Amino acid sequence: MYLDLVLIISTIVSTCILALGGLAFLKAKQLIQEYTLKNKAVEIALTDLLRIRITESKEHYIKRKWAYDSEKQLIQELHQVYKNLGGNGHVDTIVKDIMNMPASEAEYNSRFIR
Repeated sequence: MYLDLVLIISTIVSTCILALGGLAFLKAKQLIQEYTLKNKAVEIALTDLLRIRITESKEHYIKRKWAYDSEKQLIQELHQVYKNLGGNGHVDTIVKDIMNMPASEAEYNSRFIR
């Protein structure tokens, strides 16, 4: 009788431990899924913000007619992050246009004003 009681108690304890482990696993899985969804949303938002920033920079540089070397360097760094996040090739063309712009007013004048 004593051994039967020990067997019953150990079975109950084992079942409870397994159930708690299963619940912990399910909660961990849920947290990972939520983190993955949030992370993907942040990646999409950051990619969009980088695209907007690079596009607006080009518009600014076109109005000014040149982009300083330091600005071009920053655009290249932003573009690399954009690509690392899976950004498409549309921004490649914009960045190429910026890189081909004169780096100063003097360079602009020597290239385009005769």
